[in-house]
Amino acid sequence: MLEGPLSEQPGIRTLYVTADGEHALVQEWEARETEGNWKPPKEFASVVAKRSDETDAVQDSDQDYYRRSVEDLYNL
Repeated sequence: MLEGPLSEQPGIRTLYVTADGEHALVQEWEARETEGNWKPPKEFASVVAKRSDETDAVQDSDQDYYRRSVEDLYNL
């Protein structure tokens, strides 16, 4: 269960972050139950990137952490 707007129901929280760690966006979706499993809505899989004007600036103190996380995850 997520804290915040989706706290009363299962949900998915996704962090989109630029490779340099300077911009990020958190987006949440409500999950749905299908055959006893919780799954994201159909549009979740089709969202793989966000335009930079949809993101927020990341605090300077967190940028290095975000950048390293992207590098580690994608072997950059």
